[in-house]
Amino acid sequence: MRFGTKLDSGWENMKQAGKMSKARVGSSELAEEQQRLILNAIPQMVWSTRPDGYHDFYNDRWYEFTGVPKGTTDGEGWNDMFHPEDQERARSRWQLSLNTGDAYEIEYRLRHHSGVYRWTLGRALPVRDDTGAIVRWMGTCTDVDELKRTSDELRQTSALLGLIGDSTPDLIYAKDNSGRILYVNAAVQQAVGRPPEEILGLTDLDYAPDEAQARAIMAHDRHVIDTGQTLDIDEVYVGPEGGIRHYRSVKAPLRDEDNHVIGIVGVTRDVTKRREAEERERLLTREVDHRAKNMLAIIQSLVNLSRSEDPVSFRKAVTGRIQALARVHGLLSKSRWDAINLKELVDQELAAFAGKNMISRLAGPALRLPPASAQPLSLVLHELATNAAKYGAFSMPEGRVELDWTLEANATDQPLLRLTWSETGGPSVAHPVSKGFGSALISSSIEQLGGEIEFEWRETGLLCVIRVPAGKGIIPEAPPRSPRPPTASPAALAGAVVLLVEDEALIAMEMESMLLDAGCKVLGPASSVEAAMRLISDSRPEAALLDVSLGESDVSFAVADKLAGMNVPFAFCTGYVDASELPPRFKAAMILPKPTDRVELKSVLTRLVTAAS
Repeated sequence: MRFGTKLDSGWENMKQAGKMSKARVGSSELAEEQQRLILNAIPQMVWSTRPDGYHDFYNDRWYEFTGVPKGTTDGEGWNDMFHPEDQERARSRWQLSLNTGDAYEIEYRLRHHSGVYRWTLGRALPVRDDTGAIVRWMGTCTDVDELKRTSDELRQTSALLGLIGDSTPDLIYAKDNSGRILYVNAAVQQAVGRPPEEILGLTDLDYAPDEAQARAIMAHDRHVIDTGQTLDIDEVYVGPEGGIRHYRSVKAPLRDEDNHVIGIVGVTRDVTKRREAEERERLLTREVDHRAKNMLAIIQSLVNLSRSEDPVSFRKAVTGRIQALARVHGLLSKSRWDAINLKELVDQELAAFAGKNMISRLAGPALRLPPASAQPLSLVLHELATNAAKYGAFSMPEGRVELDWTLEANATDQPLLRLTWSETGGPSVAHPVSKGFGSALISSSIEQLGGEIEFEWRETGLLCVIRVPAGKGIIPEAPPRSPRPPTASPAALAGAVVLLVEDEALIAMEMESMLLDAGCKVLGPASSVEAAMRLISDSRPEAALLDVSLGESDVSFAVADKLAGMNVPFAFCTGYVDASELPPRFKAAMILPKPTDRVELKSVLTRLVTAAS
């Protein structure tokens, strides 16, 4: 305000002087000295030129500002007082006014007596006689340097604040006491799908797609205005694409210099993805809980229903069935419980017999099984293989098994998955007198899938044909083939020192027992990283089995790094499906999946000990 008042008052003084000069054209009543006294009394740099633009007068303010001797800027000398970058522009603009008679106005940098160039506003008007001819030009120079710099700083600050506001993904806005929008950043414009001219000056009710949501937002704003307190709250809003977006808003009172609340200022963050992730996590937790309880219920039933003549056979039967469930669970986990490849399931269930060349044929189209079909079929395959090992083809060196599967047409529109299990070269078989738990488990599993099973007890071996509705979940797909573990060599493990790291007491006891039965010497078990480090500092193992998770927060990776530095081979004994779940440096590590059986443990240990030797 101070600069504007000074500038305007100086311009009015210059115009009054011009009027006096015009009145003087036809009269000699005012002496030239009197006019000079008047112009020098004006608190403004004043100059005057002839009609052709020749500068012949400057008042005292000009010389005080520039510090040049009087008379040195007469004629064309005035232009040398400007900044070199402004001289041509100022000269051209002045020449245009001389040619047209239009008012002259321009900003340029004028050299101050201190040697510093200061921004100055130059103005001039023509003085005309009664005929309209220009008889003189009267002009002023006003120091606007501080105003110019302040204006530039404000403009730069405003641009910077706008850039900062538009650079954040958060919604930033300000509203007045009536809820009218005063400011929005680019994120707000994107969220509501409108340009600023369609938002500013409006309330949320004027453009929000959902009136109830708009009223809820404005109620939150009103609470901030009425209480003067900051509010941190969840809000929802229908975006321009029509979907509901979830936001977390922090709103604070906007106050004037007298500390009166004049509106609100808010920062709102889109938390839709986080909310969706939280909901997925909640559903996943429920699903994991359901599946874990369901699996425990199945295992409980297997334990309660399994029958055997002695404890060793009972343990072997129960362990085998639990291992079958664990294998299919691992495949399902690897596929994120989407679907698994039928060939891969068959390979895993028959891996122990494939190594003995007792499977002469595995053939069928590449199919994927949904979880509801995979689990029962894994138990069926396990029971068929177990029965063959006890009484059928797998019990004789020359025995062989063929397994085929295909999709066949049905009377209905739904195809059937047909699996044919055929044994040859085994002992002569006859229809069993009584039905054991294994047979009952096979039948009930197929009934669970809505299918049928046929047994033919041939002299050459068992023939079993299974038909189950394929359903929309069984689809063709090229399957990956799982590697088969090599046959364990008992001699290779005799006397081998194996470090065992496991924090679950029961699992540690069972694995220690299996290691001892394999002829190994057990170093441990160690239930923590600290305990394991102490053991390997005192004694060097030949191989190691490491549980990944130890306690609530510890992991065995430090032990693995130590062993790697000692060139001691190790395997992770874990529920992870494969090494892809581990840190990158352990991608090539061997995995002994949990729960673990003796055959698989011996196979992994054989490879470790062989690598060590």
